[in-house]
Amino acid sequence: MNYYEARAQLDGRWNWTLMNGGAITKTGPCLEHEDGHATKEGAERHFYDHETSSLREDTFPDVQEVCAHPDCNRWTQKALSSRILFPMPTPLCDEHRNADTFRQIHPFYRNIVIVSSW
Repeated sequence: MNYYEARAQLDGRWNWTLMNGGAITKTGPCLEHEDGHATKEGAERHFYDHETSSLREDTFPDVQEVCAHPDCNRWTQKALSSRILFPMPTPLCDEHRNADTFRQIHPFYRNIVIVSSW
């Protein structure tokens, strides 16, 4: 199993990490962040921002869904998702298929923990 979450370093700074088989390593955007974050929330926010700025577009040629934007009733065959944090596609029409709308639908939250078998 893979356990993703913000964890404190020995010096009290925080990074987004992966624990697998008891081994803990920095992962995601914190691989490039040498000195860590001052707070757990800072590490979580760094991960959230990274995930929601590198969204992937999904297309469902045989299925239509209603756009997930609360004020929209358009049908669409396209969606956005993120690699780890929000892997389930969020259907969004052409007008609303962007990172800002995705962040409105999936706002930042604290104490992010992701458990996966992949």
